[in-house]
Amino acid sequence: MTCRVACFVPADARRFGPVTCADCAAGSLTVFYTSEDKQTHLCQACFESRTAQGLAKEVSG
Repeated sequence: MTCRVACFVPADARRFGPVTCADCAAGSLTVFYTSEDKQTHLCQACFESRTAQGLAKEVSG
């Protein structure tokens, strides 16, 4: 199953509150990817790892 995500670089990070990666638990992310299905967040490193495994892909909003 492929996780479809969109990348966010919020101008005002407070809008989203503290963002934590669902895979590695890295916190206070300013650049993150959000799953369209589960609304979970991934840091860039975890997203790239999932992409390399064929488990994720970026979609335009």
